[in-house]
Amino acid sequence: MGRAAIAGVIGTALAVGGSAGQPAAAHDPGQGQVATRASVTGIVEGQRVRVEVVLDDCAGLTPTRTVARRAGQAEVGTLRAAGPLCRFDGEVETPTDGRWFVYAELEDGAGRSLETWIPVASGSMSRHGHRRDLYWVVVEPTGPGQAVAAVALLLSATALFVTAARVPVSREPGRTRRPDPLASDEDRPDLGGA
Repeated sequence: MGRAAIAGVIGTALAVGGSAGQPAAAHDPGQGQVATRASVTGIVEGQRVRVEVVLDDCAGLTPTRTVARRAGQAEVGTLRAAGPLCRFDGEVETPTDGRWFVYAELEDGAGRSLETWIPVASGSMSRHGHRRDLYWVVVEPTGPGQAVAAVALLLSATALFVTAARVPVSREPGRTRRPDPLASDEDRPDLGGA
């Protein structure tokens, strides 16, 4: 196998498994099993975002918080029940203008988290209405198993790289490079010349 092919294998292995289960820094919508549908409205007033959520079914659900997220940053606000018809109101402040993903987070009777979200443009005066799913949040497993897998992947990639560096490369297609001849320890006979 040539160096280019081995480098390709290493690159593919690192691209596929190199992140060892780290959470995404940006928004990752739609995870988890859907619990019910929701009408979600975001009212933006500068950097203050109010959220109104009306669920099709809210039996056994408790509001927990409103969260504005962007590129690994999270700002937490309030969320409360606002009437008998499965309505919840929340509020959160964003520290900077721009696009934010605003989540309404609730909890079921078993203590599992559910969420729905909308995109908003903070720093303006606007109203955004969306029909969304309320879904159970998928919790990614973490622990020593992930660390062991990451170390194993790194060691495998290193071993492949070292092996690729030692493979001789031929300048002619289809042929391997011949080893250099060893120098002889014997004295050459004098053929009698000048």
